Amino acid sequence: MDDSHWEWPAWKFKMKREDLFTKLHDQYNTYQSPIQDPNAFYHDIFEISQKANSPAEFHQLANNRRQQRLRELNDTLESASFEIIANPRLVGTPQWQHAIQLFRTNSLDSLVAYFASYLPTHHLWHPSYHASTSVISSTGIMPHLPDKECERPIITPTSSIRSSYGARAGTKRKRL
Repeated sequence: MDDSHWEWPAWKFKMKREDLFTKLHDQYNTYQSPIQDPNAFYHDIFEISQKANSPAEFHQLANNRRQQRLRELNDTLESASFEIIANPRLVGTPQWQHAIQLFRTNSLDSLVAYFASYLPTHHLWHPSYHASTSVISSTGIMPHLPDKECERPIITPTSSIRSSYGARAGTKRKRL
């Protein structure tokens, strides 16, 4: 590792500096997220269930479809990012830097910063609102609850929650 701004005391923990982008990244800087919305996933699984003749074949086909969907979505994101980079007018000027950051990192904090950049600049969750705080992230937004009280939506489950898609399907918004 020859880039000095990535230095950290890895030796203190019997690690290598490169672990920042390998073991530590995988263990502490990733999360699971659905690839498709529930309806699209249902259609894929239904189609696979019609083709498969055994549990092993079903799982193999489902894994192949997962890889296919990941390739398709990554290719689409890459194409969209090239189009937006080549035509900056497609994205509003205030959002430009956040769109580039999102395409560069493909991280959750970049995605949140991109969407938050559409909020009014005085809004508590706008990236520039916290420019003077001591909390620093790659996107500049504060990743924890703000000190200042505000009205913010809380998602609470209703009785029609679908298994692993609770926050999306069958939820309602409640004001604090």
